[in-house]
Order: sequence, then C-alpha cells, then structure tokens
Amino acid sequence: MLRRACACLALGAFVSVFAACGGEERRATIAFPDSLVDDEVVAIVNEQEVTARSLRVFTLTYVPSAADSLYDRIFNLELLNGYIDRMLLWQEAAAAGVVISDSTVAWYVQRVTEAMRGPDGVGEHLAALGITRADFEQTIRRDLMVRSLIENVIAARITVGEADARAHYEANRDGYVERYGEDGENFESVREQIVLELRRRALAAEMENHLRRNRTTAIIEPRFDVGGLTQRESTIFTR
Repeated sequence: MLRRACACLALGAFVSVFAACGGEERRATIAFPDSLVDDEVVAIVNEQEVTARSLRVFTLTYVPSAADSLYDRIFNLELLNGYIDRMLLWQEAAAAGVVISDSTVAWYVQRVTEAMRGPDGVGEHLAALGITRADFEQTIRRDLMVRSLIENVIAARITVGEADARAHYEANRDGYVERYGEDGENFESVREQIVLELRRRALAAEMENHLRRNRTTAIIEPRFDVGGLTQRESTIFTR
C-alpha cells in the first residue's frame, strides 16, 4: 500500500530529500507529522503555504487506502517530500501558463465517478474521507497541470537515437528473444518497445535532475521538527 502511495505522490519513481532552503528558524509544529491538524501550516514553499489539510486531501484523493497511515511519522515525512516536489512542479506549470480546461477536469471527475458507481457514490466516498468536491476537483486540476508540464516540456526534450536503440538491443538481445520469442530476434520488430523503454529511463533520470534543480532554487521553510530523522533516511517505503 505505501509503495503505491510513494509512486503516486513522488511522480512514480522519486522521493526527493527534504532540504530546507532559506528562511529563518521558526517554532516547531508539534502536531505534525504525528497527527494532521487541518489548518496547521507545515511548510512554506516559495511563499505558498502547505497545510496539513492539503496533504490529507492530496493523499486521500489518489490513495484512499493510505488513510490508516496518515498518523505514521515516516509516512507523513515522505508524503511532505513528495507533495513539495509536486507543488514545485505545479508552480512551474502555472508560471509557464499551463491551463487545464474545465471540460478536461470534468472528464476526469466523471471517470472517477463512474468507477465509484455514480455521483452519489463519489459524494459519499469523499464525505467519508472528509474531502469536498471542490478539494477533489482542485487536486485533479493541479495534477493535470503537472502531467502536461512533464509530457509537453520535460519529456519533449528527450530523444532516443537509432544508434542508441540498436546498441541497447545488441547488448540485451537474449532478453528480448526470451520476452518476445521470434520477434525478439529482429531489431525492427522490437524497435518501438526499445525506444519506449529507453525514453522511460531517460525521463526518470531527467525528472530526478529536474526535481533536484527545483529544490536548489526554491525557498522552502519547514515548520516542524523532524525529531532526529536524518535528511536521507527512509526515502523508500519498506512496510
């Protein structure tokens, strides 16, 4: 369950190290992350507040099964890490003029509604989680902005050359034969799969670098005491 939460909240492969940049020291927020008090400000990211409620809404929108982990200290620290990275991307998308239409948001909301067996089902589900429909729609809109930024800006910079694809195939020919049978014996038959695989790897590396660069230029003010947790501790869920 927590591995799925990690994947969602940290853009699939990354949970960046939480590094505070700038800002004066402030009184520790006692209630976070051991408990989540809605209006409590747990961090400020480029002058925008991150509240405990915003973390709850984001998590419960995408990974409602994580509800029983929201009072776990390590889970919440990782949640904050992933949310800050997502927030920086959202701010970047907004600055770049990325706009998601109401109709697109409505389409995604409709998909979720259908999965939950109609509007009554989604309403009851959100109410049970303590999330309003406005919360739900805003979270989806921001996430779609981030997706658009990644797909149309970051991923657009990635290219896989013919030579690289062929070299990868030759180095892994046996694996492709095992996976695809006779098709794996011919480069052209698996070329598309190889290019997609190499693009995914390149995007993963580029996202890691991108998130790191975002952290170095952002002004992040933590408002809580990590209680001795080291900055590089527990970057992957193990429970």
